[in-house]
Amino acid sequence: MEYLDKHGVRVYLTDALSRMKPDSTATSQTQFLLDYFNAVISGTNVLHRDFAYIQSTPRNRLSFVTQFSHLLTCNRQESCKPADYFHLIELMSQGFPYEVVKRAAELTEYVLGIQQQQPEKAKLGVALPSKSFVVFFRVCFYYMELVAMAEQCIVAAFEEHQRVRTNSLSPNYSHEELKTIRDSFVTLLNDDISKSSTVIQVPPARTLQTSIDRAFSAGGLRATASIGAFSTFVYLEFARSLAMLDVLE
Repeated sequence: MEYLDKHGVRVYLTDALSRMKPDSTATSQTQFLLDYFNAVISGTNVLHRDFAYIQSTPRNRLSFVTQFSHLLTCNRQESCKPADYFHLIELMSQGFPYEVVKRAAELTEYVLGIQQQQPEKAKLGVALPSKSFVVFFRVCFYYMELVAMAEQCIVAAFEEHQRVRTNSLSPNYSHEELKTIRDSFVTLLNDDISKSSTVIQVPPARTLQTSIDRAFSAGGLRATASIGAFSTFVYLEFARSLAMLDVLE
């Protein structure tokens, strides 16, 4: 049963049976199931389905990203604004949360350096290269719950450390301080994952570990910045590392 749940077989069977006509013949039912699972294998099963179904299995999430990438290629969309990407996604799945697109856009802007080049009011209104956006959309959607948890836990870890920080006048965090914050983040994240009532997609342990290590060893962690600036910087570094490593898996 664990294998069936891991690969979403139960989800697919339940969905297929709910869509099957009750008065159909045994032959047509068999053909329906065959067509259904052929669509699952090819990834076309996610087209024009609601978000609840799209996000229900790891395979569906990856298939959706693949279909979205194909749509951009077919339409020869080399770059789009985040709102335009979202409208294209809505054509594929009603109810898809804008928050996922927003996260992917912010991450794309950060990696490409657009955050530094554009005034605050212009962010999320800049056309982003589709190839880059798809890479970061993939990680922000596939690891949707993990990425959101990580952002919250990073903020909590920095706030917790700031309350007890003794050398508050120092402009930089020491290596020991960063290690303390990192360890606190790991504890908070693991606790949230274990307490979650839903299944959370988590990358291989080595990938997750490396992403965390890179985020907390990145340059630019100045203690005089706001906690919000800190947490955003570390979160984006974490998500960037996760995206880059996940592509290589």
